[in-house]
Amino acid sequence: MNLWIQMCFVAVFMFLNFFTVKAQSLDLMGFEWILGKWERTDTKIGQQAFEEWTRLSDSLFSGKGWIMEARDTVFIEDLRIFASGNRYFYEAVVAHNRSPVRFEIVKWDHLSFESINPKHDFPTNIDYEYDEADNLKARISNSKREVQFLFRKLRK
Repeated sequence: MNLWIQMCFVAVFMFLNFFTVKAQSLDLMGFEWILGKWERTDTKIGQQAFEEWTRLSDSLFSGKGWIMEARDTVFIEDLRIFASGNRYFYEAVVAHNRSPVRFEIVKWDHLSFESINPKHDFPTNIDYEYDEADNLKARISNSKREVQFLFRKLRK
């Protein structure tokens, strides 16, 4: 009986240790397709819009989005994609929100991700999809409205 208890203890310890190590080693390697500078291809006449993403660490990407009319910046947002614990998040800081708005990334693969924040008014969902031909589609939505943004990657 003692041997059986010891084996159960070892099995539980190994199981918990496996998931602890996995959570601590979470990184953003599968999200690297978003890195770089992107120009929107669907802006209004007279506007230019961009997003630029850089790697700050293995678990943090920093982004910036902005819209320009002539030489004036008319919109700016600070963005982050990061790993925390065993989850991924997308976070946006925009002037009309008092604090950063965090979306949990609930689905992802090597070319896309879907994030949600059901407590936020609009958007409740932010999704990105990369097509490997240097095109990026971002979509913000809730149950009543959807807005899509199309980008192409700029080469250095």
